[in-house]
Amino acid sequence: MEKREEFERRGQYRRAPDFRERRPPAESPVAKVTTESEEEVAKTILQSIPADSQITTVRFEGPNIALYTKNPRFALTELTYYLSSLSKTLKKRFIIRTDPSVRLEEDATRQAVAKLLPKDVSVSAVFCDDATGEVVLEVSRPESIDPAMIVEIAQSTGWIAHTRRSPHIPSTSINTIHSTLKGSARERSDFLQKLGRRLFRGPLVVGGFENGNGKQEPESQPKPQGWSTSKEEVMLFCLGGVKQVGRSCFIVVTPESKVMLDCGINPGEMSGLDAYPRLDWLNFDLDELDAVVISHAHIDHQGFLPTLFKYGYRGPVYCTEPTLPLMTLLQMDSVKIANANGTYLPYEARDVHEVIKRTITLPYGKPTDISPDITVTLNNAGHIMGSATVHLNISGAHNILYTGDYKYARTQLLDSAVSTYPRVETLITESTYGNSTDVMPDQQFVYRTFAESINKVLMEGGKVLIPVPAVGRAQEIMLVMAKEMSEGRLVESPIYIEGMISEASAIHMSYAHYLGADVRRSVSQGINPFLSEYFTVISGYGKRD
Repeated sequence: MEKREEFERRGQYRRAPDFRERRPPAESPVAKVTTESEEEVAKTILQSIPADSQITTVRFEGPNIALYTKNPRFALTELTYYLSSLSKTLKKRFIIRTDPSVRLEEDATRQAVAKLLPKDVSVSAVFCDDATGEVVLEVSRPESIDPAMIVEIAQSTGWIAHTRRSPHIPSTSINTIHSTLKGSARERSDFLQKLGRRLFRGPLVVGGFENGNGKQEPESQPKPQGWSTSKEEVMLFCLGGVKQVGRSCFIVVTPESKVMLDCGINPGEMSGLDAYPRLDWLNFDLDELDAVVISHAHIDHQGFLPTLFKYGYRGPVYCTEPTLPLMTLLQMDSVKIANANGTYLPYEARDVHEVIKRTITLPYGKPTDISPDITVTLNNAGHIMGSATVHLNISGAHNILYTGDYKYARTQLLDSAVSTYPRVETLITESTYGNSTDVMPDQQFVYRTFAESINKVLMEGGKVLIPVPAVGRAQEIMLVMAKEMSEGRLVESPIYIEGMISEASAIHMSYAHYLGADVRRSVSQGINPFLSEYFTVISGYGKRD
């Protein structure tokens, strides 16, 4: 506060613009809203596809146009050719859903799937999502289920199937996600429709922009305070993670959108001002955010996210598929620890459930509209499983790359970060080790030194304690130790695993297709790298020696 008063005295302090003043009222003479109704879009689509598609409903759902069909086989095969052409014409992405009337009950679906799958594939869990008409199959060998089998399952059960590898132990976090989604199907369906209408709203035209007739509004028109003056102008607000490690949080503002990149905490700080993103710097309402994009699951990048929902945010959260269960694991663990220790946490378990309900997971490399003028693409960042660099294409006029935490070198667990992009005008990069003197030693040298240090302690009769984060670093060290031990460079001894590591490793197995090429190859051959003969899991404090 003293620094702020000193800046004000010198005239160097400038208050951040009030976000609530950014959107002019609907009747403003400088605003023109152009819309394309769902009815018009549906009419265009239905006139362009065969009647055999048996499409019953066309509607906006999140970043997609959803087509509901009573003929899944045709829709998933021949219809895709028509939709490919339509997607280029309408510049919108389509998704096939089944009409609710053709969907079997969950038990009947389970039985039908068991009959259809190859004999060498076992099913450990079936989850039917009523909001999307999709069924998640946890199976022993997902690579054995080809696209033709997915079509057969859809035709026989009325559900669009997605496969996931069965973990070696049931994942509490994945089960929490399933139960939350199951109990909120109607709410999420409404949410996706509202989000779709918001995403596909026409652009708000302000002085200097093209209006609906392709003409320029006169520049003499008054502009609301804080609005950008051209299509190319973008504002970036840094609310944490700058000149510090922790509480990463940025807001990108365009003439049409406000998007938050990460929402973390600083776990090493106790004071709210130092621990949490400085949302108080910007005088805006949370419901003005179009989206939150989370780069990865570590709490310094997502630990404050449930608090946004506690205080009223009800918009979408975008992240990769593995990030959601890993994020849920860490958030629920924070709640558990706070309750056990009687310490303050700015959110509760119910707020974590709100995050789950409104999270839309994206695969790597798939451009997705998250606002009328921003398209996001997530790519592998090589930091932890599911970590992503965030590429924002803003109306084709400006491209921002937010790296989050990333790693170029391949590791035992992951492939290296993607580093090739068509266009980047603005780069926001993590730079913890960005100093010119921060040269990382050779990886093999690190492994060898690590093994030698452990050997020295063991040979002297000692015990080695390795405190490690449960997500990411733990799995990497497990693979390194198992490899060094199996190849004789590390003295054979039991490796005890405890805490959340087993749960996190189970999630890694469920999403093994996000791991490095070597690990994926081993997993496809039936080898679970987290179940080495050297590992012993300690399930509770009572089982410690």
